[in-house]
Amino acid sequence: MSKRKDLTGQKFVLLVVLGLNKEKTQESKDRRKRGEITKSWIYWDCVCECGKKTVVTTQKLEQGHTVSCGCFRLKYDWNDIVGKTFGKWTVLKLITNKTYLCQCECGTIKRVRVDLLLSGNTKACGCLDSLRIDQIINKKYGHLTIIDEAEGKQKSVLCKCDCGRIVTKYQARVLNGRYTSCGKCKYKDIKIGDTFGRWTVIGDVRHNDGQVEWLCQCNCEKKTIRYVNAYSLKSGNSNGCGCEKYNNPYRIIDSEKRLHNIWHNMTYRCNSPSCQLYIHYGGRGIKVCSEWNDNFEAFKEWSLSHGYRDNLSIDRIDVNGDYEPSNCRWATSLQQAYNRRNSNYITYKNETKPIKEWSEITGISAELIYSYRSQGYKLDEIFCDENKERSV
Repeated sequence: MSKRKDLTGQKFVLLVVLGLNKEKTQESKDRRKRGEITKSWIYWDCVCECGKKTVVTTQKLEQGHTVSCGCFRLKYDWNDIVGKTFGKWTVLKLITNKTYLCQCECGTIKRVRVDLLLSGNTKACGCLDSLRIDQIINKKYGHLTIIDEAEGKQKSVLCKCDCGRIVTKYQARVLNGRYTSCGKCKYKDIKIGDTFGRWTVIGDVRHNDGQVEWLCQCNCEKKTIRYVNAYSLKSGNSNGCGCEKYNNPYRIIDSEKRLHNIWHNMTYRCNSPSCQLYIHYGGRGIKVCSEWNDNFEAFKEWSLSHGYRDNLSIDRIDVNGDYEPSNCRWATSLQQAYNRRNSNYITYKNETKPIKEWSEITGISAELIYSYRSQGYKLDEIFCDENKERSV
Protein backbone atom coordinates (compact mmCIF):
# COMPACT_ATOMS: atom_id res chain seq x y z
CA MET A 1 0.00 0.00 0.00
CA SER A 2 1.38 3.43 -0.97
CA LYS A 3 2.09 5.93 1.76
CA ARG A 4 -0.59 8.59 2.24
CA LYS A 5 0.50 11.99 0.96
CA ASP A 6 0.61 14.56 3.76
CA LEU A 7 -0.91 17.88 2.63
CA THR A 8 -0.47 19.59 6.00
CA GLY A 9 0.79 23.16 5.58
CA GLN A 10 0.20 23.28 1.84
CA LYS A 11 -1.87 26.05 0.28
CA PHE A 12 -4.45 25.56 -2.45
CA VAL A 13 -5.45 29.03 -3.75
CA LEU A 14 -7.30 30.38 -0.64
CA LEU A 15 -7.22 27.23 1.50
CA VAL A 16 -4.40 26.24 3.88
CA VAL A 17 -4.41 22.62 5.05
CA LEU A 18 -4.30 22.38 8.86
CA GLY A 19 -4.18 18.60 9.16
CA LEU A 20 -5.95 15.30 8.61
CA ASN A 21 -9.59 14.99 9.69
CA LYS A 22 -9.37 11.50 11.19
CA GLU A 23 -13.06 11.28 12.11
CA LYS A 24 -14.44 11.88 8.59
CA THR A 25 -11.68 9.82 6.98
CA GLN A 26 -12.50 6.84 9.23
CA GLU A 27 -16.21 7.34 8.62
CA SER A 28 -15.57 7.16 4.86
CA LYS A 29 -13.60 3.91 5.30
CA ASP A 30 -16.42 2.39 7.40
CA ARG A 31 -19.02 3.32 4.78
CA ARG A 32 -16.94 1.63 2.13
CA LYS A 33 -16.69 -1.56 4.23
CA ARG A 34 -20.48 -1.56 4.63
CA GLY A 35 -20.84 -1.23 0.84
CA GLU A 36 -22.53 2.18 0.96
CA ILE A 37 -19.86 3.74 -1.28
CA THR A 38 -17.39 2.22 -3.74
CA LYS A 39 -14.39 4.36 -2.76
CA SER A 40 -13.24 5.88 0.50
CA TRP A 41 -11.92 9.45 0.70
CA ILE A 42 -9.27 11.21 2.76
CA TYR A 43 -10.54 14.41 4.41
CA TRP A 44 -8.46 17.43 5.49
CA ASP A 45 -9.23 20.26 7.88
CA CYS A 46 -8.56 23.54 6.06
CA VAL A 47 -8.76 27.23 6.90
CA CYS A 48 -9.74 29.80 4.28
CA GLU A 49 -8.20 33.26 3.95
CA CYS A 50 -11.45 34.71 5.28
CA GLY A 51 -10.86 32.78 8.53
CA LYS A 52 -13.60 30.19 8.07
CA LYS A 53 -12.72 26.50 8.52
CA THR A 54 -13.91 23.75 6.19
CA VAL A 55 -13.27 20.06 5.41
CA VAL A 56 -12.16 19.03 1.91
CA THR A 57 -11.06 15.76 0.27
CA THR A 58 -7.60 15.26 -1.23
CA GLN A 59 -9.05 14.93 -4.73
CA LYS A 60 -10.98 18.21 -4.58
CA LEU A 61 -7.93 20.08 -3.30
CA GLU A 62 -5.44 18.70 -5.83
CA GLN A 63 -7.78 18.89 -8.82
CA GLY A 64 -8.90 22.44 -7.99
CA HIS A 65 -12.60 21.64 -7.52
CA THR A 66 -12.55 23.40 -4.13
CA VAL A 67 -10.49 26.58 -3.81
CA SER A 68 -12.12 28.29 -0.80
CA CYS A 69 -14.78 27.90 1.87
CA GLY A 70 -17.28 29.29 -0.63
CA CYS A 71 -16.31 32.95 -0.32
CA PHE A 72 -14.21 32.91 -3.51
CA ARG A 73 -17.13 33.65 -5.84
CA LEU A 74 -18.29 36.45 -3.49
CA LYS A 75 -14.87 37.93 -2.76
CA TYR A 76 -13.56 38.13 -6.31
CA ASP A 77 -14.95 39.81 -9.38
CA TRP A 78 -14.40 37.18 -12.07
CA ASN A 79 -13.42 39.86 -14.60
CA ASP A 80 -10.68 41.29 -12.37
CA ILE A 81 -7.92 39.08 -13.83
CA VAL A 82 -8.82 39.59 -17.50
CA GLY A 83 -5.74 41.03 -19.23
CA LYS A 84 -3.32 39.86 -16.52
CA THR A 85 -0.47 37.41 -17.12
CA PHE A 86 0.32 34.21 -15.22
CA GLY A 87 3.58 32.66 -16.34
CA LYS A 88 3.30 32.59 -20.13
CA TRP A 89 -0.51 32.83 -20.05
CA THR A 90 -2.42 36.05 -20.78
CA VAL A 91 -6.06 35.99 -19.71
CA LEU A 92 -8.36 36.99 -22.60
CA LYS A 93 -11.88 36.62 -21.21
CA LEU A 94 -14.12 34.83 -18.75
CA ILE A 95 -15.96 31.77 -20.07
CA THR A 96 -17.54 30.25 -16.96
CA ASN A 97 -17.20 30.86 -13.21
CA LYS A 98 -14.06 28.71 -13.03
CA THR A 99 -12.68 28.83 -16.58
CA TYR A 100 -10.92 31.52 -18.61
CA LEU A 101 -9.86 31.72 -22.23
CA CYS A 102 -6.09 32.30 -22.19
CA GLN A 103 -3.38 32.80 -24.77
CA CYS A 104 0.13 31.45 -24.36
CA GLU A 105 3.20 33.39 -25.55
CA CYS A 106 3.59 30.82 -28.33
CA GLY A 107 0.15 31.83 -29.68
CA THR A 108 -1.86 28.85 -28.45
CA ILE A 109 -5.33 29.71 -27.10
CA LYS A 110 -6.85 27.33 -24.54
CA ARG A 111 -9.33 27.18 -21.69
CA VAL A 112 -7.64 27.25 -18.26
CA ARG A 113 -9.14 26.78 -14.80
CA VAL A 114 -8.87 29.77 -12.46
CA ASP A 115 -7.39 27.74 -9.58
CA LEU A 116 -4.51 26.56 -11.80
CA LEU A 117 -3.77 30.15 -12.84
CA LEU A 118 -3.85 31.61 -9.33
CA SER A 119 -1.88 28.78 -7.71
CA GLY A 120 0.80 28.75 -10.45
CA ASN A 121 0.22 25.07 -11.26
CA THR A 122 0.02 25.97 -14.94
CA LYS A 123 2.42 28.44 -16.53
CA ALA A 124 2.21 27.56 -20.24
CA CYS A 125 0.20 25.56 -22.75
CA GLY A 126 2.73 22.74 -22.97
CA CYS A 127 4.99 24.47 -25.46
CA LEU A 128 7.87 24.11 -23.01
CA ASP A 129 7.63 20.35 -23.61
CA SER A 130 7.66 20.81 -27.38
CA LEU A 131 11.02 22.60 -27.51
CA ARG A 132 13.57 20.44 -29.32
CA ILE A 133 16.58 19.23 -27.38
CA ASP A 134 18.96 21.17 -29.65
CA GLN A 135 17.17 24.38 -28.59
CA ILE A 136 17.83 23.89 -24.89
CA ILE A 137 20.94 21.68 -24.68
CA ASN A 138 23.82 23.15 -22.63
CA LYS A 139 21.50 25.82 -21.27
CA LYS A 140 21.47 26.40 -17.53
CA TYR A 141 18.36 26.74 -15.39
CA GLY A 142 19.13 27.43 -11.73
CA HIS A 143 21.82 24.92 -10.78
CA LEU A 144 20.83 22.47 -13.55
CA THR A 145 22.47 22.28 -16.97
CA ILE A 146 20.61 20.30 -19.64
CA ILE A 147 23.02 17.84 -21.26
CA ASP A 148 20.84 15.43 -23.26
CA GLU A 149 17.41 13.95 -23.83
CA ALA A 150 16.38 11.25 -21.34
CA GLU A 151 15.94 7.77 -22.81
CA GLY A 152 12.82 5.82 -21.97
CA LYS A 153 11.00 8.80 -20.43
CA GLN A 154 8.83 11.08 -22.51
CA LYS A 155 9.24 14.85 -22.15
CA SER A 156 12.23 14.40 -19.82
CA VAL A 157 15.84 15.56 -20.02
CA LEU A 158 19.16 14.63 -18.44
CA CYS A 159 20.50 17.43 -16.29
CA LYS A 160 23.81 17.94 -14.56
CA CYS A 161 23.63 19.68 -11.22
CA ASP A 162 26.38 22.01 -10.03
CA CYS A 163 27.17 19.41 -7.37
CA GLY A 164 28.09 16.92 -10.13
CA ARG A 165 25.03 14.65 -9.98
CA ILE A 166 23.26 13.74 -13.21
CA VAL A 167 19.51 13.46 -12.80
CA THR A 168 16.43 13.02 -14.96
CA LYS A 169 13.81 15.76 -14.74
CA TYR A 170 10.67 16.71 -16.62
CA GLN A 171 11.64 19.22 -19.30
CA ALA A 172 8.80 21.66 -18.65
CA ARG A 173 9.45 21.77 -14.88
CA VAL A 174 13.10 22.60 -15.44
CA LEU A 175 12.27 25.33 -17.94
CA ASN A 176 9.54 26.96 -15.81
CA GLY A 177 11.73 26.99 -12.69
CA ARG A 178 9.94 24.29 -10.69
CA TYR A 179 13.23 22.33 -10.45
CA THR A 180 16.43 24.29 -9.81
CA SER A 181 18.76 21.55 -8.54
CA CYS A 182 19.02 17.78 -8.13
CA GLY A 183 17.25 18.12 -4.77
CA LYS A 184 19.89 16.23 -2.78
CA CYS A 185 22.79 18.63 -2.52
CA LYS A 186 23.86 21.93 -1.02
CA TYR A 187 22.29 23.71 -3.98
CA LYS A 188 18.79 22.97 -2.78
CA ASP A 189 18.46 26.76 -2.38
CA ILE A 190 17.25 26.25 1.21
CA LYS A 191 19.40 25.89 4.29
CA ILE A 192 18.88 25.73 8.04
CA GLY A 193 18.20 29.21 9.40
CA ASP A 194 16.48 30.53 6.27
CA THR A 195 13.15 32.26 6.82
CA PHE A 196 10.09 32.19 4.55
CA GLY A 197 7.31 34.38 5.84
CA ARG A 198 6.69 33.15 9.41
CA TRP A 199 8.56 29.88 8.81
CA THR A 200 12.17 29.36 9.97
CA VAL A 201 13.99 26.25 8.72
CA ILE A 202 15.25 24.40 11.81
CA GLY A 203 15.94 20.87 10.55
CA ASP A 204 17.21 18.92 7.61
CA VAL A 205 15.32 17.73 4.58
CA ARG A 206 13.16 14.63 4.13
CA HIS A 207 11.66 13.09 0.99
CA ASN A 208 7.93 12.38 1.09
CA ASP A 209 6.34 10.73 -1.95
CA GLY A 210 8.93 12.32 -4.23
CA GLN A 211 8.51 15.76 -2.66
CA VAL A 212 11.29 17.58 -0.77
CA GLU A 213 10.20 18.83 2.66
CA TRP A 214 12.02 20.84 5.34
CA LEU A 215 11.44 20.85 9.08
CA CYS A 216 10.27 24.37 9.95
CA GLN A 217 9.06 26.31 12.97
CA CYS A 218 6.49 29.10 12.86
CA ASN A 219 7.30 32.27 14.85
CA CYS A 220 3.77 32.49 16.29
CA GLU A 221 2.95 32.01 19.98
CA LYS A 222 2.34 28.28 19.48
CA LYS A 223 5.78 27.79 17.86
CA THR A 224 4.27 25.21 15.51
CA ILE A 225 6.80 22.73 14.10
CA ARG A 226 6.08 20.72 10.96
CA TYR A 227 7.58 19.61 7.67
CA VAL A 228 6.82 22.04 4.83
CA ASN A 229 7.08 21.39 1.11
CA ALA A 230 10.19 23.08 -0.33
CA TYR A 231 8.33 24.41 -3.36
CA SER A 232 5.61 25.87 -1.11
CA LEU A 233 8.31 27.69 0.88
CA LYS A 234 10.08 29.15 -2.17
CA SER A 235 6.91 30.04 -4.06
CA GLY A 236 5.25 31.67 -1.04
CA ASN A 237 2.31 29.26 -1.08
CA SER A 238 3.01 28.58 2.59
CA ASN A 239 3.90 31.56 4.78
CA GLY A 240 3.06 30.09 8.17
CA CYS A 241 1.04 27.53 10.11
CA GLY A 242 -2.18 29.48 9.55
CA CYS A 243 -1.81 31.65 12.65
CA GLU A 244 -1.64 34.89 10.66
CA LYS A 245 -5.35 34.57 9.93
CA TYR A 246 -6.14 34.62 13.64
CA ASN A 247 -3.62 37.33 14.61
CA ASN A 248 -4.84 39.72 11.90
CA PRO A 249 -6.24 42.85 13.64
CA TYR A 250 -8.68 43.29 10.72
CA ARG A 251 -10.03 39.74 10.95
CA ILE A 252 -13.75 39.51 11.47
CA ILE A 253 -14.52 37.88 14.83
CA ASP A 254 -17.22 35.20 15.02
CA SER A 255 -19.82 37.49 16.62
CA GLU A 256 -19.52 39.95 13.70
CA LYS A 257 -19.52 37.45 10.81
CA ARG A 258 -23.24 37.65 10.12
CA LEU A 259 -23.17 41.46 10.09
CA HIS A 260 -20.05 41.43 7.88
CA ASN A 261 -21.71 39.01 5.44
CA ILE A 262 -24.74 41.33 5.20
CA TRP A 263 -22.45 44.30 4.46
CA HIS A 264 -20.41 42.29 1.94
CA ASN A 265 -23.48 40.97 0.08
CA MET A 266 -25.01 44.48 0.05
CA THR A 267 -21.94 46.02 -1.63
CA TYR A 268 -21.46 43.01 -3.93
CA ARG A 269 -24.95 43.08 -5.46
CA CYS A 270 -24.72 46.84 -6.00
CA ASN A 271 -21.15 47.04 -7.35
CA SER A 272 -20.38 43.79 -9.17
CA PRO A 273 -22.03 43.02 -12.55
CA SER A 274 -21.02 39.36 -12.08
CA CYS A 275 -23.51 39.05 -9.20
CA GLN A 276 -26.75 37.27 -10.22
CA LEU A 277 -28.80 39.87 -8.29
CA TYR A 278 -27.00 42.86 -9.84
CA ILE A 279 -29.85 43.52 -12.31
CA HIS A 280 -32.22 44.11 -9.37
CA TYR A 281 -29.82 46.43 -7.51
CA GLY A 282 -26.78 47.98 -9.22
CA GLY A 283 -28.44 47.45 -12.61
CA ARG A 284 -31.36 49.65 -11.47
CA GLY A 285 -29.02 52.38 -10.27
CA ILE A 286 -29.14 51.46 -6.57
CA LYS A 287 -25.85 52.28 -4.82
CA VAL A 288 -24.24 51.98 -1.42
CA CYS A 289 -23.42 55.36 0.11
CA SER A 290 -19.75 56.39 0.24
CA GLU A 291 -19.82 56.20 4.05
CA TRP A 292 -20.54 52.44 3.95
CA ASN A 293 -19.23 51.28 0.59
CA ASP A 294 -15.60 50.74 1.65
CA ASN A 295 -15.96 50.96 5.41
CA PHE A 296 -17.43 48.01 7.31
CA GLU A 297 -16.67 49.67 10.67
CA ALA A 298 -18.93 52.63 9.80
CA PHE A 299 -21.72 50.24 8.77
CA LYS A 300 -21.25 48.19 11.96
CA GLU A 301 -21.37 51.31 14.16
CA TRP A 302 -24.64 52.45 12.52
CA SER A 303 -26.15 48.96 12.75
CA LEU A 304 -25.42 48.46 16.43
CA SER A 305 -26.88 51.86 17.29
CA HIS A 306 -30.01 51.36 15.15
CA GLY A 307 -31.44 48.12 16.50
CA TYR A 308 -29.43 45.37 14.79
CA ARG A 309 -30.29 41.87 16.01
CA ASP A 310 -29.46 38.44 14.63
CA ASN A 311 -33.08 37.81 13.60
CA LEU A 312 -33.28 41.02 11.51
CA SER A 313 -31.95 41.93 8.09
CA ILE A 314 -31.17 45.18 6.27
CA ASP A 315 -34.17 46.79 4.56
CA ARG A 316 -34.48 49.92 2.42
CA ILE A 317 -37.46 52.05 3.45
CA ASP A 318 -37.76 53.39 -0.10
CA VAL A 319 -37.28 50.29 -2.26
CA ASN A 320 -36.06 52.49 -5.13
CA GLY A 321 -33.56 54.39 -2.98
CA ASP A 322 -29.91 53.76 -2.12
CA TYR A 323 -28.38 51.96 0.84
CA GLU A 324 -27.74 54.88 3.21
CA PRO A 325 -28.43 55.61 6.88
CA SER A 326 -31.52 57.72 6.19
CA ASN A 327 -33.12 55.05 3.99
CA CYS A 328 -32.27 51.84 5.87
CA ARG A 329 -33.65 50.00 8.86
CA TRP A 330 -33.36 46.57 10.48
CA ALA A 331 -36.55 44.68 9.68
CA THR A 332 -38.10 41.24 10.19
CA SER A 333 -38.67 38.94 7.24
CA LEU A 334 -42.39 39.77 7.40
CA GLN A 335 -41.72 43.51 7.22
CA GLN A 336 -39.45 42.95 4.25
CA ALA A 337 -42.11 40.88 2.53
CA TYR A 338 -44.52 43.81 2.88
CA ASN A 339 -41.98 46.36 1.66
CA ARG A 340 -41.60 45.36 -1.99
CA ARG A 341 -41.70 47.20 -5.29
CA ASN A 342 -45.12 45.72 -6.08
CA SER A 343 -46.59 46.61 -2.66
CA ASN A 344 -49.49 49.08 -2.34
CA TYR A 345 -48.63 52.03 -0.10
CA ILE A 346 -50.81 54.37 1.95
CA THR A 347 -49.73 57.68 3.49
CA TYR A 348 -51.64 58.30 6.72
CA LYS A 349 -50.74 60.95 9.29
CA ASN A 350 -47.50 61.71 7.42
CA GLU A 351 -46.40 58.06 7.52
CA THR A 352 -46.11 55.97 4.36
CA LYS A 353 -46.41 52.21 4.80
CA PRO A 354 -47.60 49.18 2.77
CA ILE A 355 -51.26 48.25 3.25
CA LYS A 356 -50.32 44.96 4.93
CA GLU A 357 -48.20 46.80 7.48
CA TRP A 358 -51.06 49.23 8.20
CA SER A 359 -53.23 46.15 8.66
CA GLU A 360 -50.93 44.86 11.39
CA ILE A 361 -50.73 48.26 13.11
CA THR A 362 -54.47 49.03 13.08
CA GLY A 363 -55.86 45.49 13.44
CA ILE A 364 -58.03 45.97 10.33
CA SER A 365 -57.72 43.21 7.74
CA ALA A 366 -55.84 44.07 4.55
CA GLU A 367 -58.78 42.80 2.46
CA LEU A 368 -61.11 45.29 4.15
CA ILE A 369 -58.67 48.18 3.58
CA TYR A 370 -58.37 47.23 -0.11
CA SER A 371 -62.14 47.04 -0.44
CA TYR A 372 -62.82 50.44 1.18
CA ARG A 373 -60.00 52.07 -0.81
CA SER A 374 -61.52 50.85 -4.08
CA GLN A 375 -64.90 52.29 -3.02
CA GLY A 376 -63.36 55.73 -2.39
CA TYR A 377 -63.56 55.88 1.40
CA LYS A 378 -61.29 58.34 3.23
CA LEU A 379 -58.47 56.95 5.39
CA ASP A 380 -59.99 58.31 8.65
CA GLU A 381 -63.17 56.40 7.81
CA ILE A 382 -61.24 53.22 6.98
CA PHE A 383 -59.13 53.23 10.16
CA CYS A 384 -62.03 53.69 12.56
CA ASP A 385 -62.72 51.43 15.55
CA GLU A 386 -65.85 50.07 13.93
CA ASN A 387 -63.78 48.46 11.15
CA LYS A 388 -61.46 46.88 13.74
CA GLU A 389 -64.45 45.07 15.20
CA ARG A 390 -65.48 43.87 11.73
CA SER A 391 -62.02 42.42 11.12
CA VAL A 392 -62.30 40.41 14.32
